[in-house]
Amino acid sequence: MSGQIDYYGLFKSIFCGRDDVVPKHFTTAGTNGKPGRSGYSPICNNFWKTGTCPKSSGEKIACDKCSSRDYVPLSDALLQGHFEGKHILGVYPLLPDGKCWFVAADFDDHSGDRNPLADVQAYAEALTKAGLAPYVLRSKSGQGYHVYQFFAAPVPAWKARRVAFACLKEAGLVGETEQVNSFDRLFPNQDELGPTKPLGNLIGLPYQGEASKFGHTLLLDPASSYTTAFTEQLAVLTSLIRASEAELDAIIAVRGLTKDTPKATATSAPGGGVPATTKPIQVPASIPETKRNDTLFRVAASLHAKGLSDQAIREALLAENA
Repeated sequence: MSGQIDYYGLFKSIFCGRDDVVPKHFTTAGTNGKPGRSGYSPICNNFWKTGTCPKSSGEKIACDKCSSRDYVPLSDALLQGHFEGKHILGVYPLLPDGKCWFVAADFDDHSGDRNPLADVQAYAEALTKAGLAPYVLRSKSGQGYHVYQFFAAPVPAWKARRVAFACLKEAGLVGETEQVNSFDRLFPNQDELGPTKPLGNLIGLPYQGEASKFGHTLLLDPASSYTTAFTEQLAVLTSLIRASEAELDAIIAVRGLTKDTPKATATSAPGGGVPATTKPIQVPASIPETKRNDTLFRVAASLHAKGLSDQAIREALLAENA
């Protein structure tokens, strides 16, 4: 990204979230025959600083719960490194006041043999029918997709999420009778911040230098059924269609959506649908004790989060394991 346009300002105004803390992707090497790890952690001035960072003395504590945390805010220099492929950054979309500038749906190939594109297209069509503009990109791995809705100003996360779930339900991707599909979660994944997730969940930022070489993390052209990136990315970014809170309110009113009431003993299903069970998922005994267990467990957890009953989850797992 170069030229006379303020690309940094444009980017930050679109993929906007917390700017006081920046998650950065990391990988660690395996030791003693154990595989390494990868993930994201907030960039901190005290990271591994002897005598200050608990990690330096072997203490295991989440960065967002550490009393010595000193987060590094988002800067143009950090973004430039992301655009050049020097590192991978993410963003926490849920603001401290419970609002967000965008909501994004994550679609992944959980089983390793299912193309998420059909689900992405169905969700994008449902958003369009609701009068909203979907923006789609492939994730950095190229195996999944993120489908965004952008807002003209920060909106209450619960409104953005209820509308998104309503469109997912219309597309047949969430609900009691759904089959296994590629929808995983929304970003943000919470209506408001809480003590267990003080930063909320994060999503990887697009336009990552290395991934973009393969057409990943770039916005995809709906004219190609979301298979090919727009030729002129800048033209798309400067002409985004952003929904207003009033438009969300209209959809909420027409569809009779409501804000879920938080409960201490049960997890409400997204969008006011069938409550998710709080009982442990009983994995069918027919699943062999192999690496496939991990994949099926992730599928089960995803279906549980969407509000399926234990019986529906069992049937889906049995179908996958047939």
